[in-house]
Amino acid sequence: MLLALLSGESVFGSLLRRSGLTVYGQPIPDEIWLATFVFGVVILLAFIASRALSVERPGGIQQVTELSVGGFVGLMEDTIPHHARRHLPVIGTFAVFILVSNLLGMVPGFGSPTASANVTLALALVSFTYYNIAALREVGPVAHVKHFLGPVAALAILIGPIEIFSHFARNLSLSMRLFGNIFGEHQATGIFQGFFGGWLIPLPMMVLGLFGAFLQTFIFCLLSMIYIALATEHSDH
Repeated sequence: MLLALLSGESVFGSLLRRSGLTVYGQPIPDEIWLATFVFGVVILLAFIASRALSVERPGGIQQVTELSVGGFVGLMEDTIPHHARRHLPVIGTFAVFILVSNLLGMVPGFGSPTASANVTLALALVSFTYYNIAALREVGPVAHVKHFLGPVAALAILIGPIEIFSHFARNLSLSMRLFGNIFGEHQATGIFQGFFGGWLIPLPMMVLGLFGAFLQTFIFCLLSMIYIALATEHSDH
């Protein structure tokens, strides 16, 4: 992060770029390399963790993980009143990917995929698509469309466009909030590093960055839960 963002590209990405791999003659963007690396790390950690699971004698990491997942599920059940666990695979994937991506930027020579607007916009579009599909499945297309028209039929022609516009604006809100905070934190830490040198001076900024990594993950997931809850609030299934 500290070396990479000042030049606009992580050391990790620049080394891979030298391999000469291209797509339609264009070099693969840095954030794609980093996102792919995050996927690989998450899959590897999940594989290692799954081999060490034990019901009788759970290890410390397993206990912490179970407590974390239990708290996360509790938050989902409080936020989404109907069948929250149905949405756990998607929201949980968001949480793991975003958190690991945010933390990756604190490793020297790496950057955060979530410090790229391309990645955060893609995450926002996945969230947007998912909760609309969930609404169509759980409340039906008619009820979902009526949700945009408001409770008063006479005002539907006015309420409808506003609701639809604000609905699509959620993509911008989700993506820019995550991108702006992660990119800003990394840039600020990099600037401190460049001015003062060494690791001691930017240490407070790195502590704030660690807090921000968890906070921004929580906000993205919480907003996605709220959007699911609003879209499926009239579900009887």
